[in-house]
Amino acid sequence: MKHASILLVIATSLAGCATGPKPCTSEWVDWKTERILNDFARDHQKQIASIRDLGAQFSSGGKADLSNSSKAQLALAAIGGLALIGDFAKDVAPKAADAMSECSTAPKATQLLAGMLRKQGVDEKTAQAVEQVGQLLDIDKSGR
Repeated sequence: MKHASILLVIATSLAGCATGPKPCTSEWVDWKTERILNDFARDHQKQIASIRDLGAQFSSGGKADLSNSSKAQLALAAIGGLALIGDFAKDVAPKAADAMSECSTAPKATQLLAGMLRKQGVDEKTAQAVEQVGQLLDIDKSGR
């Protein structure tokens, strides 16, 4: 009896691992994109932190320090933000598009990028600014 109980627990836990949300349901899209975005965020923590810190500095209501060192930090953060967008376009957007290729609708790259930044603590104004620049991700090769 004891062995049967153990086997039942193991079978139940394995069944839970093997099953996930049905493909193309909203739960599946959330689950799949969350996995892709979490991997990207983990690999780009430094760049995201730089964007988060820069956004916090400018949205704090105080006057921004525009000394030469601050200008250099601002330039580096802007370059890091553009690099992040480029990495996102090369890495996450194709993975998400591939994962969603069976589905009739898939989230746009800018939606994924902005959502990931917000979850990583980037303030709303900064996320919107990156999202506007990131709209270039959603332009296909034909220019649409």
